[in-house]
This record gives sequence, structure tokens and C-alpha cells, in this order.
Amino acid sequence: MMLPSCDEATIAHDLEYVTNKLSISVDELNSYMDLTKRTYRDYKSQRWIYDWGAKAMKAMGLEVGGKR
Repeated sequence: MMLPSCDEATIAHDLEYVTNKLSISVDELNSYMDLTKRTYRDYKSQRWIYDWGAKAMKAMGLEVGGKR
């Protein structure tokens, strides 16, 4: 049997505290939490430029170190 990490009263209090700090309603915060999960890959970036540049430098033997 697994016990919840917080009781319902604490969760409700914490939600109310956060919504007051953000100046939004509890329903609005819940609507944000219900949105589909996203990662950085879902947004446009210029990563392809860095990948292409790394391949080109490696092909020319100019790459000094590895990537993190």
C-alpha cells in the first residue's frame, strides 16, 4: 500500500497559495496543468545549423573536443 505524499488539504492550500502569487484562478492553473506536455523539440530552433557545422568540422578534422 502506497500512501500519498501530501493530504488533500495541504494540496488545496498549496494550489491556492500558488494561484494567489501568480494572480490567477485555481481553474486557470488547472487548465494549464491539463495542457498537453511539450518539450524543446516541439518548438522551432536552429539546432540543425549546429549539427551541420559539427559534421563539417569533423569531416575536415577541425573538431577539437566532443560535445557535452
